[in-house]
Amino acid sequence: PPRSTLFPYTTLFRSYLGALSRAGLNDRQAHLVRHVMASNEAANEMLGTLLDFSKVDAGVVQPQLRTFALQPLFHKLERELAPLAESKGLVFRLRDTRLVVQADPALVEMIVRNLLVNAVRYTERGAVLLGCRRRGARAVVEVWDTGIGIPESQHREVDRKSVV
Repeated sequence: PPRSTLFPYTTLFRSYLGALSRAGLNDRQAHLVRHVMASNEAANEMLGTLLDFSKVDAGVVQPQLRTFALQPLFHKLERELAPLAESKGLVFRLRDTRLVVQADPALVEMIVRNLLVNAVRYTERGAVLLGCRRRGARAVVEVWDTGIGIPESQHREVDRKSVV
């Protein structure tokens, strides 16, 4: 089923926010409504990501490999998550990249979004940075933050689950 039937309240809330944004608000109110709209979209994407992760775990979704540039995906995630970070007083930064990869764009988006959402969630102050670098024939996507981090005892488990 489409996500709109799975998450009807987010669709209704999106409509309400759209109407509110056209209601002659002052600059501050309009700014806040834009942030709430972006946060609503991010929340909707997070719910969708959880659903997608469950499909991958169940073996229902098979990777659809294709060649694509990472930069458009990074910009999309920045547009979605920077307002969420800013609402917490965090700085969201993006390092531009020209790298092109062969992978499943939907799965890469899902994984990177999950990393970014967690970085924003567990960072109290400071910044979140999304970047990518080439390591040999591979592209390594990295999310850096000033949050509490993952205890060293859990690094192996996280690395095992993160390998795609």
